[in-house]
Amino acid sequence: MSENRKPVVVAGVLALVLVVAFVVAAGFGGRGNDTGAGWTDFLSDLGGSSSLGADDLQLVDGGCVVSAALIDVAGSCVLEVAGFGGGFAFGDVVKKATIVALDGPMRLTVVVEGTSVSQTIDEGDETRLTFGTSGGELGLACLGFGVSTCSADIGQ
Repeated sequence: MSENRKPVVVAGVLALVLVVAFVVAAGFGGRGNDTGAGWTDFLSDLGGSSSLGADDLQLVDGGCVVSAALIDVAGSCVLEVAGFGGGFAFGDVVKKATIVALDGPMRLTVVVEGTSVSQTIDEGDETRLTFGTSGGELGLACLGFGVSTCSADIGQ
């Protein structure tokens, strides 16, 4: 009897390729390194992106003044990033920004799709933000002893 082993060999080769791809992807992720940052930026740009600007931010709570590229925070505030994109998902897929703490430590809280993530950044530190078409919220709070106001630069 002769058996056709070609489908088994093809499935084995595909499984091996998937395992190698997983190991390489796991090697690029985590551990706080930016080894794969170029790839993630490239892949996120395939769908189309634009910058998150002052017109995209609406005050929901607290004391913030948002100008062209600056957010002045009085204690803490929450800003809403409204949903965007047209019907049938035409237009930009994501809006991106870089937040830089200008005069003291800040706590950033981002809520996207019901998931909340917080990060503390020191003066001069920056962090990248990405919002999808459903928008989200951006919370900012000044940290430090006796600090009631702080500011952040927002750019692409």
